[in-house]
Parts: sequence; C-alpha cells; structure tokens
Amino acid sequence: MAGDKTLTSAPYTFTMPAKEVTVSALFEKDAEQPTTGSYKDGTYTGSAKGHDSTVPVTVTVTVENGNISRIDVTKQNETEGYWAKAIAIIEKLLGLGNDSDVNDVKTISGATQSSTAIKEAVQNALKNAEEADGSESNPYVIANIDQLKAFADAVNKGNSYAGKYVVLGANLDLSEIAIWAPIGNSDHGKTNAFAGTFDGKGYTVSHVNCGKAGAAASYEAIGFFGVVSGTVKNLNVQIDKFYNTYSEYNIAMGGLVGILESKAVIDHCSVTGPDFALSDEGTAAKVVGGLVGHMKSNSLVAIAGVIFTSAQVLWR
Repeated sequence: MAGDKTLTSAPYTFTMPAKEVTVSALFEKDAEQPTTGSYKDGTYTGSAKGHDSTVPVTVTVTVENGNISRIDVTKQNETEGYWAKAIAIIEKLLGLGNDSDVNDVKTISGATQSSTAIKEAVQNALKNAEEADGSESNPYVIANIDQLKAFADAVNKGNSYAGKYVVLGANLDLSEIAIWAPIGNSDHGKTNAFAGTFDGKGYTVSHVNCGKAGAAASYEAIGFFGVVSGTVKNLNVQIDKFYNTYSEYNIAMGGLVGILESKAVIDHCSVTGPDFALSDEGTAAKVVGGLVGHMKSNSLVAIAGVIFTSAQVLWR
C-alpha cells in the first residue's frame, strides 16, 4: 500500500486513514493473578539432619501471600559436591503454598541426603507458618531459643499444656544463657508442671547452665525441665553445670527433670555432662539424680541413659 511503513522497533505505529493506532507490543500475556497459599505470611526458621549429623541444615523461609517466596540456607556442613546438586531442590519448593505440594517435591538424585535435609528443614519451618493448635497432628514447634524461652515462661506462669503436643524442630545451643529457668517450677512444694507431651524428635539441647560459681541459681526443682507431670520423649540434653543454693524447702535436681510427678513418663531420653555437673550448697534436704532428681510413685522412665565423664555430684 502507498504510505506503508516498515516496522523496525517498538512502539510500532500504524497509519490508517483518519486514525492512528500505537501498539507497544505485538503480543502481551495477561497478568497472572497470584494464588493465595495456606501458610501465614512471615519469616520462619527450621532445621533438619543432613549427611553431617553434627551440624543440621538450617533454613529461613519467607512466606508471602501464603506461598513460599524465598528460602535462605543459614547453616550447613554438607559435602561440597553433593551440596552443589542438592540446592536445586530449592527452586522446586519456591511458590508452593500447602503441605501436600511441598511433600510431593522429589529429592535430588545423587544428593538424596542433603536435598532431603533441605526439604525437611523447610517443612519444619513451615510448621510455624501454620496456625498450630497443639494437637498431635499440628503440634507447637520450637525451632529457636526465643521460642524455647517463651515456652518455659508460659509453663512457669501456669500454662500446663495439658493435652497439648510440643515438638523440638532443631538442635538448640543454650551456651549464652548463664542461668536457665527450668521448664516447670516449684514453690514450697506447690508446682507448675508441664503436663503435655514434649517430643524432642532426637534433637539435642546443649550447654545447659543453671548458675555458676559465685552466681548460683536458687530453685527447688532444677533440671532442663523443673517439673513434669506429662511425657517427655526422644530428647537429648547436654548440661555444662548446675550450681544451686537454696535453703527454704527440699531440693530436687536432675539433668533432665527435677521432679517427675506421679504418672509422668520419660521415654528414649538421654543426659550427658562433664565432671562436677551438679552442685547444691544450700542447707535444705535434697535429692539428686543424673536423669531425674525426684521420681514420684507411678511415674515411668523407659529406655533412657545418663553419661557424665567421671561424674561427681556435690552438695553440702
């Protein structure tokens, strides 16, 4: 046609009789509307065991619009070659918004252990992105020290968690806490006990300190847990030192639990520690044990162990 123009670059202009039409693109895809996933928006942390069982794979997962928008690996000690392959699973997980889709993601061939650890760490993080109700199928997940301290504080203020389920989602290092406040307490024999089910999932809480020389703690019930009337299972605790001075009432000191109430259960748990691990210099009567201080009638300890190097318990 006379007056036709050759189109060489955008925007493209077509001249027609008495009308000018400008086209900015020859083809334009309709904007996709984001689908809303089932997770609660926020940033969550989770860990899982990889090929190196001593250093868990730890991730931070960001959820936007209910879907996974970002995954950052914050700690890992996997074999370099396998890890380079394993991280391909992250791309598969991005954009997903429900447990079923995440669970269906296949691990990476040739890096199964490391990619499985990434996936499980993400799943553990996402448990915190759901509205947990403390049921067996949707338990409260403790994946960092702040959550553990908040849990202990709640129990010590009277929330027994009776009928509720709490799980550990990562190894936790308490070395920065000089005086650990045991979970559950006792005041002249009146207790606030943990009455739910705590599942450590095989993880370890390490470097538990309850006081030190010159700055002793002052508790009636001393342990990682102070008082338990429910169940604690699959938990490993490594203590550094318990220094306690208390003279107002009877003392119960144990590496895992100070007082195990009637009908309470400890199942598949362990405690490890160094020389001179447990010490109380108060004048009150005291009962001391590596695992449990005072185990009341009808309570149960099943398949549990204690290892102290040249263990010594000191008291006056």
